[in-house]
Order: sequence, then C-alpha cells, then structure tokens
Amino acid sequence: MIQRAIFFATAVLLILPTMVMAQAKLLRHPTYHNGKIAFSYLGDIWVANEDGIGVQRLTVHKARDVYPRFSPDGKWIAFSSNRYGNYDVFVIPAQGGQPRQLTFHTGNDTVAGWTPDSKKVIFQVTRGRLFPGIPSLYEVSIDGGLEQPMPTDWGYWGSYSPDGKKFAFNRHPMVWWRKHYRGSYAADLWVMDVATKKFTKIGDDEYRGNEFWPMYGHNAEIYFVSDMMPNEKNVKPGGAEVLKSANNIWEISDRGGRPVQVTHHTSGSLFFPSISSDGRVIVYEENFGLWKLDTATGKTSEIKISIASDDKENNIETLTVQNEADSFDLSPSTKRAAFASSHA
Repeated sequence: MIQRAIFFATAVLLILPTMVMAQAKLLRHPTYHNGKIAFSYLGDIWVANEDGIGVQRLTVHKARDVYPRFSPDGKWIAFSSNRYGNYDVFVIPAQGGQPRQLTFHTGNDTVAGWTPDSKKVIFQVTRGRLFPGIPSLYEVSIDGGLEQPMPTDWGYWGSYSPDGKKFAFNRHPMVWWRKHYRGSYAADLWVMDVATKKFTKIGDDEYRGNEFWPMYGHNAEIYFVSDMMPNEKNVKPGGAEVLKSANNIWEISDRGGRPVQVTHHTSGSLFFPSISSDGRVIVYEENFGLWKLDTATGKTSEIKISIASDDKENNIETLTVQNEADSFDLSPSTKRAAFASSHA
C-alpha cells in the first residue's frame, strides 16, 4: 500500500509540470540577440533562449510594457511603458535590473529600434509637427537628455544600415491591421542618405499595397513585410484575388529593383518583425506565436515557449458600461455578444 502511494505521488509530480507549463500564445513584439529572444507578454517584458527554455521575466509592473528592442551590443533592452499614464521610452539591462525612463512627454512614445552604436533609441511619436496625428521619428540618448527629431519629416518604423550611413523607413503612416489593402494610403519604403539627406523611394511601383517594418540586412538588402503577390501586376484592387494575399517577409536591395519573397506563410497574421544586429536572424509574430527566420538559408521555425505564471489582475471583471459601445460581434450561437467601449 505504501509503495502504491509513493508511486501515485511520484506520478502526480511528473504530470503536474506538463499540465501547468503549456505553450504560451499571444507573445508579442519579439526581438533577438545572440541566441536570446525578448518579447512582451501579460504586460511585461520577458527573455528566453531561442530554443524556448530559460524563460525570465524582466519587468513586473501593473502597467503595460511593450515593444522591446535589444540594443545592437546586446547590453540593453529598450521598451515602451505607460507607467505614468502615457507610453514613454525606458531601458533595462538585458540581464535584468531597474528600468530607467528616457522620455517624459505627455504624448505616446513607441520604441522602434536603435542607432548602430547602441547609444540612442529610435521611437515614433505623434507630436511636434504640422500634422500632430501623423507619426514621426525621434532619437533619445540612453544617457538621458532631450530627445531630437530625425530629419525624416513623417516616419513610422525605421532601421539603420549597419554602418549608420543609410536609414530605411516608412514615411507614410502604415495601417498594418488593414489586410489586403491596395490604395493611396499604403505604406511605402524610403531610404535616407544620412550625410546628404537625400531621400529615395524604393519598391515595386506596380504594387499598390503596404510595405511594412523595413529592416536593414548586412549586404545592402532591406527586409520588410507585405501581402503582395507574385502576380501582383495582374491583381485588381478590391478583386477576389486580393483576398488570397497574406503577409510575408520580402527582401529588396536598398538601391531598388524587384522584391523577392522570403517566407511563405498563409495565415495573413505575420506582424512586428525584428532583425538581429548581425543580420542573421529575424523574429516575428505569426498566427499568435513567435517564429524565427534564418536569413542565410530562408528556413523558418516556430519558437515554442512555455510559461507558468500567475495573472496580475483578475481575468473576469464586472463593469457597467454607460455609453459608446461599438465594434460588436455575435458568437456563432448568437447567445453572446462581444463589444468594445472606451467608457465604463
């Protein structure tokens, strides 16, 4: 009887970790450096090995910490947090420690990347210009001080070339959540010569859709996300063929030319990619999980990360909504409805 009890207790201990440590979904905004991946999850910044083990929670705050980006030297992780009401830029040592606030404006500051020397953080804002609702790019030193606007006029996401001589960016605001879009509001790729301030639009003029998240590689190539199709010039905007398009990573020379498709996902939910400082790895969101692209071979693989964590807030909360309920949808049974409201 005692042997059976010991066997049962041992079996429970062996099964319990499997039950608790399920693969996490909805991990967001991945970034990669030297075998490590950082991401946002449950409103905090986490790191893990690229094989999915060694998970560590770097920030533990009731506010929302998002958009982590490794510095090129791997010493820092920049991120945005709304700890003081709006989103500001923070940095934290990559090994963990106390976050340090870099921006203090009352508007939202969204981390977009770093300068190649790891001395400044690039971030996007919607302030300080003639069109306050249109994003522009700023830089701020990790040593503190006043942030400075980049000479790009409008700007959304951007990436420096490894030598810092060129800067690829989206000049037009990008509506990344608008699938299959073809039209004048689409985001295009631009390259700025940092010394001469000369701007060049690159990409396929036959394509009328979005070209998101430019990322400079190490051989004058720019990776980006797009739902363009190989036969794009024959696709009619608004036609049924467009609905077959899906976000994938593409590659193009910074001198222009024809883009080349690199990944071949079909879900249409490839978002928020980030390239490593050596240009060898791109990590990205895909179908509610995290994926990795080897830029040399073109091979992709899912990064499976298991996390056992308590929630910082109740999963269910009862609210009385006074007004402005919109964006609703019915469940398949029509017995429940989901909706959004900015006032509760």
